[in-house]
Parts: sequence; structure tokens; C-alpha cells
Amino acid sequence: MTVKYTNRKGETYYLKSGKTKTGKVLYNFVKNGDADGLVDLMPEGFEVTESVNAKVNLRKVQEQAITDTELFTVGTVLDSGSVKNNIRFESKGESIVIYEAQLPDFSGLSLGLPKQYIQQMEKDFLVSARYEPVVKFELICENTRTFLAFRMCYRGREDWMELSQGKLQQLCEDILPHIGNESFYELI
Repeated sequence: MTVKYTNRKGETYYLKSGKTKTGKVLYNFVKNGDADGLVDLMPEGFEVTESVNAKVNLRKVQEQAITDTELFTVGTVLDSGSVKNNIRFESKGESIVIYEAQLPDFSGLSLGLPKQYIQQMEKDFLVSARYEPVVKFELICENTRTFLAFRMCYRGREDWMELSQGKLQQLCEDILPHIGNESFYELI
């Protein structure tokens, strides 16, 4: 059975192997299920990952600095209703990065259209939306599990602006509800 993966957009990718000029094995994902060199077994020590923008990759299994409990904490705050639904997050090394998709204003469509139709349009848009990083929590002390919070700064070139440090739960509750609101740009 060929190794395949379907991303959040519903696109199926197949794992393919090839050789570099030096003769090393190179793996990548392709959309063509009939391509030469498709792989039948997942290479040992590797895992399939999907970015927030639905890009599928194969990478070596890495030990994560961020715990499942910390990812659950972020997810819980995001799901609490105080944050909009156009948010995704992922663990990257010693950081948790929060991404936002810019949604069009569907409120103008409500004139004469059924509410279910507008809700379906929003859901469909989120499937294909492009997500941009807006907040990052960086682990700065493994012993005390202290994080440093950053928000994306949009003055001139995009770069991370340091906000504050503390426990992840409190940082999430203080910062995440501002995403998608004017108050986000007042966070300093």
C-alpha cells in the first residue's frame, strides 16, 4: 500500500523517493498517485507533518520541547469562545506559534441569504485560507516552564515584538482574545 496523506484541504499526497546527485535517498510528497518511485512503507524514524497552510512534509521524528499539556492549554483558550474561529496553532521547536486567517466580512451577504448558506461559505473559506503568524510563545525556562510572549509587529518589515513573560495559561488568557481585534495592535 502506497504511503499517502490527505491534508485539511482534502488534497491527497503520495510519498515518493528519489536519489540526490550524491546517491542519498530523498523523500518528498507529490499529488500524482501514478508517479514513479512511490513508497510503500513509511521510512523508519520519520513522520508526516502538515503545516497550518496544509503543506505536507516528511521529517525526522524530533523530540518536542513543548508538552501535550501545553498544546492542550492553548487549544482550550482558543476554543473558549473568546477567540475567533479563524485561528490555528502549531509547535515549532521550543515555541508555540499562533496563526490567523484574514476573513472577508460576510455580514454584508446576510441580506436575503439563509444563515446556513453564509456559515457554509465561511467554513469553505477557512479550508482554503492562508494563515499568517500573529503570536508566538517561546519556552525560556524548561524547569519552571516559563514562556516569553511575542506578537507580530507590522511596522515596516514584519518581525516579532516581545510582550511579556510568565506561565503559558495566563499569557494565553491575556493575549489570545485580542487576535482579530483592534486591541491586538495595542498590546505592547
